Amino acid sequence: TGSTQNRYKKSLHRIYKELFKMEAVESNPLALIERVRAVKKARLLPTDEERIKINTFLKGKYYNLWRAMQLFFHSGAREAEFIRLQVNDVDLKRQECTYTIEKGVEVREGVKRPIKNSVLDLWKEIISGAAPEDYVFSVGLKPGPKMVRREQFARRWRVHVKEKLGINVDLYSLKHLNTTEVMDELDKFYNPAKDVAKMNAHNEAMVISIYDRNNKKRKDSKIKEVKNFF
Repeated sequence: TGSTQNRYKKSLHRIYKELFKMEAVESNPLALIERVRAVKKARLLPTDEERIKINTFLKGKYYNLWRAMQLFFHSGAREAEFIRLQVNDVDLKRQECTYTIEKGVEVREGVKRPIKNSVLDLWKEIISGAAPEDYVFSVGLKPGPKMVRREQFARRWRVHVKEKLGINVDLYSLKHLNTTEVMDELDKFYNPAKDVAKMNAHNEAMVISIYDRNNKKRKDSKIKEVKNFF
């Protein structure tokens, strides 16, 4: 697809850029290849019925995956950031987790995100008795000395949710879903884009244009309620 081609071009361009600096190649051929037009597909989100089905199935049969899913859903983190959490990154007293954010060549340490009241007990449960240096998600999606691989988390989701339940939504869709629902709730009181962007370690524009699926709907609703006259 066009989006796949553009993604490969971007990755290979970075590699050839470094090779060119090292004089291992005479030119960077990727610089001559233009980006192609790509169709941006809307990310599928689970319906209310599918959410109930996923929740019931995983909690009953695969509790550790269910618990990890709940914590991931409410975290605002990416999968790669989430699985790197160590027990000493979780501050139950202050109700916050400290993440290391990697975006491209930029690395930001010490990024704090709040722990919601609704999953505080699950955080207490999962790190209870674990060593401070343990990764929160190790073998079996429980604390241990070895960090679980990102693809293992995604693989469990694919096998148990996509294949067994036939629900074709990605694990990352939970981040979009949580962002939208938090924006919906906070929008009742004030404009929450700045705070939600901080929770997700994004900028406001990205939250509004990509993650908040109800942004246009919410704005249109407010426009409809404006009581101005000619």
